[in-house]
Amino acid sequence: MLVCYMAEVSQKYISEAIDNLFRLLGIKESVPRRSLQRSFDRGVIKECIKEIAHYLGLPIEINLSYVPSDYVPTYRDDQRFTTQALNITEGIRGNAGGIAAQVFIPGHLPMYGTSGLVNFPINVKVSEDVEEYKETFFAIMAHELSHVVLYSLQYSQKDNELYTDIAAMLLGFNQVMKRGRKVVNVHEESSLLSTKTTTETITNNNLWVFV
Repeated sequence: MLVCYMAEVSQKYISEAIDNLFRLLGIKESVPRRSLQRSFDRGVIKECIKEIAHYLGLPIEINLSYVPSDYVPTYRDDQRFTTQALNITEGIRGNAGGIAAQVFIPGHLPMYGTSGLVNFPINVKVSEDVEEYKETFFAIMAHELSHVVLYSLQYSQKDNELYTDIAAMLLGFNQVMKRGRKVVNVHEESSLLSTKTTTETITNNNLWVFV
């Protein structure tokens, strides 16, 4: 199994991350992308996100809201992304392009695999132009919800972006993330009650995939 990744991360570090997460999560068969595509193409974005969560082993409820594509970042406007570190990105080619998503992870998140996660509400914000970037959307949500997986396991590397991507790939999203050609720019804000992660993606040749 070969992993391609940005030059500043060593192959040894990546291999150790894979081994650690394999012991934690095991490995699943590839997610049937057509199933995700059907919900997305019908414009049922919330159900598409719930389906991604399902394949990750998260039987959660999604509270979805949209942010205007021409937003001005602010901390006080609940209708917009609540971080000033977020930037709009542009896609390079194909269906992959620049969108943004934000997932709020409560501090009282139930443990992974327990009944407490069933219908547990997770708030998600996405840019309103999400339907223009199908492949990138699948990749970004698999990444963001994999943060929830690692947080619910109270895993020591839950904020590590490489570990988060590898977790998603081990849980069946390798080909999805390859097609999304994802590079992550993440901003995190933590408080006693919750952790909020904001992720934006842009098409790029620097990505990590199993081949």
